[in-house]
Amino acid sequence: MKLCYIEGKWAYFTSGPIVGKDKQWGDDWNDAPYEHNAGEPYFGYDECSYDIVKVAFDNDSLVTPAETAGGNSGYSVEQINNGLTPWLVTSEWASSPHVFIYAGTSIEAFERLVRYSGGRVYRMVEEEKPAKAETRPCLFCLKASEDALDKDFSTHQPYGGGEVQFRFAYGSCKFDNKVEGTNYRALICDECAEIYVERMQEF
Repeated sequence: MKLCYIEGKWAYFTSGPIVGKDKQWGDDWNDAPYEHNAGEPYFGYDECSYDIVKVAFDNDSLVTPAETAGGNSGYSVEQINNGLTPWLVTSEWASSPHVFIYAGTSIEAFERLVRYSGGRVYRMVEEEKPAKAETRPCLFCLKASEDALDKDFSTHQPYGGGEVQFRFAYGSCKFDNKVEGTNYRALICDECAEIYVERMQEF
């Protein structure tokens, strides 16, 4: 992602090129002064399939060409993206370290430079998607089912299907000597639970 536009305290980054034939574009990006003509970068249109990331930043010591010129910069977005002047530069009145942030700067480098000059960068945090429930086959019919309980097997639910915990012997000397006293876990679907759980309680 490359820096392609700044408006106020918002920086825009594109996945596409910022120079050349298929460069990222926006409304009136070839008109100067950009601060009175240009709009946000295009995205989501057929003629522009590039991704756009919008990042907020807070740094009073960094100024845009528009702020440096007092609102009449004389630059277009196209000229700035061609490297004619930085998108952000430390104000001559600031006591913070002097930095230049040109078009094409990556999000990571942008964040480092803004922080180095005493500012902050704020990124959007995407909501985590819930983990997909694990599916396992029913012990008896082998139909795939989701766990009714979490992975805490100290609790069991012998009715209504779901995860159950039980202890049993095979009735075989070969296996009983190895597994005696061991708890076993298995998934039982609702249908099989209605049939088998009640029978197991009879033993």
